[in-house]
Amino acid sequence: MGEYSEAKLLYQQSLTIFKEIGNQLGIITSLTNLGNASCALGEYQAAWRLFQTALKLALANRVMPKVLDVFTGVAELWLKEEKTQRALEVLALIVNHPASSKENQDRAVRLLSDLIPQLSAEVMSLTEQIEQDKLVEEIIKEIIL
Repeated sequence: MGEYSEAKLLYQQSLTIFKEIGNQLGIITSLTNLGNASCALGEYQAAWRLFQTALKLALANRVMPKVLDVFTGVAELWLKEEKTQRALEVLALIVNHPASSKENQDRAVRLLSDLIPQLSAEVMSLTEQIEQDKLVEEIIKEIIL
């Protein structure tokens, strides 16, 4: 836990610097990383607010890879809150979305691999039928509203 607390401090410093120089991508990345660290520390409300802010900025700047980075953090948060079905849909989207970075896809695969023993074949087949564009819009609405 100490590492996550230290990470939060460093991400907060990064956020301050990126805000000072007006680097939008840096701000989005710092907010997302702060959300991830908060989630790891069990600070779920703080993580949720950070993810909301990062998502709004990523959408405003039209940076789909950053939107998907936020989605991964939200999926992990949902897993911790036992919203497994929703998290599974989001993770499947991230793994298959062409704008998702390799790093983000790898993280989603790790989270999925932890889930596989718990899932039925029926649930797994459902994730293969997800319409990406519709799901992206639904997730955005669910996070922002």
